[in-house]
Amino acid sequence: MYEGFIIAFFVGLAVNQITDLIGIGKGTVTNEVFNKTLILSIILSIICTAIGLVSYYNAIARFINNKEE
Repeated sequence: MYEGFIIAFFVGLAVNQITDLIGIGKGTVTNEVFNKTLILSIILSIICTAIGLVSYYNAIARFINNKEE
């Protein structure tokens, strides 16, 4: 259950950064923050992917361990 909250938190942060990138494209946000926003978007996307993969592999491991018993 806590994994879901953590994933939702990081996905929310990533989506916020991506909307800032869209704002830069529209001209509503200055280009000064582009590099920082791009780097944060990439880092948050990597974190979300890593958390999702770890959660997925843990679920598979639990399934395999229950099947062996």
